[in-house]
Amino acid sequence: MYAVSSLGYKASAEQFGPVELLDFSVHAEEVGFDSVVVSDHFQPWRHTVDTRRSRSPAGALGAKTERVMMGTSVVTADLSVPPVVVAQAMGTLRRAVPQSRHAGHGSGESLNEVAPLGIEWPDFRERWARLREAVR
Repeated sequence: MYAVSSLGYKASAEQFGPVELLDFSVHAEEVGFDSVVVSDHFQPWRHTVDTRRSRSPAGALGAKTERVMMGTSVVTADLSVPPVVVAQAMGTLRRAVPQSRHAGHGSGESLNEVAPLGIEWPDFRERWARLREAVR
């Protein structure tokens, strides 16, 4: 038998805009979810919806919830935003919203990052090295 100790909601910025994500995330806490994580890409996959990054909805979620832990599911600190900017934003969010204690980091994906930035997509070894540097 498998016991689940916590249950989280993945607020997908690839599918919904910030207002919808906020509403769904507040509802997730109301029905018993323990955490909410929001994807954090430079350019979500949609073309007709607001594309603000997830740290803004996370701050708004902190003002509308009481106990749910929140954070990013994956942020690519080295391709679209320098690591120091991500650290400052996450630190500010942590001070303003004490339950925001999760920051997922990843090496990025070309679908969301290449087209809006106009960059050449590095191979995996290069992205992995950048990820290690960003986390340090």
